[in-house]
Amino acid sequence: MKTDETGADAPSIKIYHELMAYKVADILLVSSPYDAFIMEEEGRLSNRIINQYKGLNLSKPPKLTFAFSVKEAFEQLESKPFDLVLAMPGLAGMDVYTFGRQVKEQYSQIPFCLLFHNTCDINRYADTDPESPIYRTYIWGGKADLLVAIIKNFEDEKNVAFDTQNGKVRVIIMVENSP
Repeated sequence: MKTDETGADAPSIKIYHELMAYKVADILLVSSPYDAFIMEEEGRLSNRIINQYKGLNLSKPPKLTFAFSVKEAFEQLESKPFDLVLAMPGLAGMDVYTFGRQVKEQYSQIPFCLLFHNTCDINRYADTDPESPIYRTYIWGGKADLLVAIIKNFEDEKNVAFDTQNGKVRVIIMVENSP
């Protein structure tokens, strides 16, 4: 391995092709038909995510699969692998936390995130259980930018250890104090 100007080992160009190896490819979005309609109101959500990826010069945007009930969600989970499950409160057939627990019991490797409409929902659905199946909670503001941020945040978490150790990638930690 070559050394850089400080005398430290410099990674070869090959390592840069191995960075960000983990990519989210398939997302299951579980909501009521009404919530799905609201999310799609300003245009196809998938198209908006594709446009966001193009704008950021990213390739291979993830595929969104909708499920409008808990039963349909489990059918989808059985039929193909997903990298991420996003769910909204008000599901047909089950409370969202119970659904999250069942997803975690059967598919422990898939992160389960909640999307709320507004901050009022947080108090209503507050879960203080330290064993909560919820990976993260987000407020849906109607913009595809949030979904891209959720995806990139999860990918970064999966890739940061390898990328910083092998590619000498620098990390910035940002603390946000707003919902």
